[in-house]
Amino acid sequence: MREKILMLIFLLVVYIGVNDLKCQQHIRIIQDTTGKISLYMKRKIAATSHELFQKNLSWINDHKKRLKGEVLYRNHSTGGIVLKGRQILSLGSVNSGLQTQMHFTLEIRQEHQECVASIKNIYYKSIPTYGKQGTPSQITYASDWFHKNGYYRKNGKQRPLNTIYKERTIEAGKQLLTSLKARW
Repeated sequence: MREKILMLIFLLVVYIGVNDLKCQQHIRIIQDTTGKISLYMKRKIAATSHELFQKNLSWINDHKKRLKGEVLYRNHSTGGIVLKGRQILSLGSVNSGLQTQMHFTLEIRQEHQECVASIKNIYYKSIPTYGKQGTPSQITYASDWFHKNGYYRKNGKQRPLNTIYKERTIEAGKQLLTSLKARW
């Protein structure tokens, strides 16, 4: 009996892991020559534009705290939504004081029985560290961090902080798009 329960738990964990992996495989990361990063996801759906619009709007309402943004554009007939959002990225260990805000534009639309979501126009706004609250925030763009001239040192190795920015940006974008895809 105990072996059957353990086998069932194992199969459930494998099933969830495979589905999560499949979901993340459909997310494309696009980096142009200037260093700008965009994340893009497409999925076939059987919902009408109005149903898709309602699902996306409820997803935005459920993730209001996480997105910290505002809806700039809504179109009921096409199911399109454009959201300007921001999310805090931790650049150090889990509870590190080194954080920055990632600002982005999330666009959701329907094209030919497919739903398309993209995260683009990414830029960063620094958060002053504790004790330096009078320090003005600095705005930097993805091209500042990820362009090949600034991303690599003269010896050809990647700069550690630039790599952390890139990894955390992609991770945050994938989490948002994966949770949105689960709603469709």
